[in-house]
Amino acid sequence: MNQTRYRLKAGTFLAKREGDLALFHVLGNHVYLRDNLVDSLFEEVCRQIEFETLGLAEICETKEANSSSEAVRKRIGLLKDQRLLVEFPKEMNQDAILSCQNSFLSHFYNSPYQVNMLQSRLKTHQILVINLLSEKPSLESKLRAIGFEKVQCGSFKDMRNSTFRKETQDSSGIHYVVVGSWTNAYEIREINNFFYSKNQAWLLILDDLFGGEVGPFFSGIDGPCFSCMLTRKRGFLEGNSGFQLIEESLFRSNLHRRHIIKLPSCQDTLYSLASTELFKLVTDLPSPKIHRGSFLVDSLNFKIKYNEVFPVAFCETCSHINENPIGGTLAKWRN
Repeated sequence: MNQTRYRLKAGTFLAKREGDLALFHVLGNHVYLRDNLVDSLFEEVCRQIEFETLGLAEICETKEANSSSEAVRKRIGLLKDQRLLVEFPKEMNQDAILSCQNSFLSHFYNSPYQVNMLQSRLKTHQILVINLLSEKPSLESKLRAIGFEKVQCGSFKDMRNSTFRKETQDSSGIHYVVVGSWTNAYEIREINNFFYSKNQAWLLILDDLFGGEVGPFFSGIDGPCFSCMLTRKRGFLEGNSGFQLIEESLFRSNLHRRHIIKLPSCQDTLYSLASTELFKLVTDLPSPKIHRGSFLVDSLNFKIKYNEVFPVAFCETCSHINENPIGGTLAKWRN
């Protein structure tokens, strides 16, 4: 059918209409719309395109809209102006339409071509996981479940000697993830120094008894590095018992000790959040917080807390103030 087709965005539906006021549910949020075009015909149009992708002629076949295609067009325009609608160009084939409308991304992007492009990116993008734990984390299976196909796990030695050297020429299609715990702090600091010297961004995931920590995504753009984070952790004064445990396990006990007893359900929560953040990073969804800090996950008590990490002025890894107190940082980005 050679015509433009329409459908409500993923996770969007008309919940209720009273007079000229319409209430939409948009991914669990409420969106109110008041307009003189909100009437019984508007409600009928919303019902038609909630589950089906239809063209103007098909919508007009309904009992109320049969004699007024212009009226239907105006109500379609109102939905489009409110960003509640996905518009499929007439040249798009049925397979491309199905791929777009079944994607979670169609809620965030108005262009179906962009949605399908990002869907393809999930299949071709590489996720390289450096695992410092004694057991294999469930991150790989969760990434594959949301569309990633090229996920590889290995040690830092493997990545440094083979994969990283081969792919570093064009790292735009790669995301590096380091999975460890606070007992691996010195190993992570070594990885941090190596990645920083290569201008390579990476995501940190810290596994703990009842949850852990997701982030930051160390991008090197005027932000902290892991050495900054390590210093901040030692000086954290909020009194949170989790930070006391971190300090105790890291600085007062055997660094090579591994936690033996873990609750799998708690780890599932941690890696589910981590896979979601990777999904957002790869598909260009807004995730500014992950660049500036980390999410502390307490799965036992169902708590997630954001902890911002600030750069340390005299950090040995990422600060240039010792080299040139005035122009060091500026010179770094000019080069």
